[in-house]
Amino acid sequence: MKPITPFALLLFAGHPAFAQTSLVTPLSPEKPLLTITVSESVRAAPDVATVGVGVQSLAQTASGALSDNSVRMDRVIKALKARKVAANDIQTSGISLQVEYDYSQTNTQPPKPPRFNGYRVSNMVRVTTRDIPKLGELLDVMVSNGGTNIEGPYFAIEKSADLLRTARDQALAAAEVQAQYYAKKAGKARARLVSISEGQSFARPYSEILVTSMNVAEQPVPVSTAAPIAPGQLATGVTLVIQYQLE
Repeated sequence: MKPITPFALLLFAGHPAFAQTSLVTPLSPEKPLLTITVSESVRAAPDVATVGVGVQSLAQTASGALSDNSVRMDRVIKALKARKVAANDIQTSGISLQVEYDYSQTNTQPPKPPRFNGYRVSNMVRVTTRDIPKLGELLDVMVSNGGTNIEGPYFAIEKSADLLRTARDQALAAAEVQAQYYAKKAGKARARLVSISEGQSFARPYSEILVTSMNVAEQPVPVSTAAPIAPGQLATGVTLVIQYQLE
């Protein structure tokens, strides 16, 4: 069996999911190969937020529950549009109809059958806004006009191309420093870049959000008080797998 060269170094700083982006140059089999995985990110404040607002209705008939729910959700949507939320930024995400029973009497002696409560209809829409400083006021509008459930907010950076480019530059620079270091330790003159594979890019929260989810039925928000929102920052970054030939 052919011995493994002591200079064939392999470093992994994560487990990226490889994408199609790649740059490859011819390899020389007589020279050791160095593989480096590096992740870098750039932090920035989000510029877009998505919030889910839901309306629930309970009635003795399915048609009655749906009719009441439609009126309530229509009022919420009209209030959002009155606050300059574009129609394209309001999207229905789910409507459900369920029969609701009360099972509290089933454990009695003798046990009693569940009691029919009615039909419950839930309607949820997703609302996107780019006016993050007024997000708390928007939540207040949703609740004061009939919203019974709030989900989110979920923050994002809509135009992240420049941030990703900066993260790539930082990742390349960090990998180059490591590669030249190992080349020197291996007694080689230099490390020549031969391939780049871009793995996963990511945008993750960098600080805690004060309001992430609430059930209005349990935690009512006064109409005159906007919910406190802290958008914090998001870390936008990439993972690169870079190979060098030690020469």
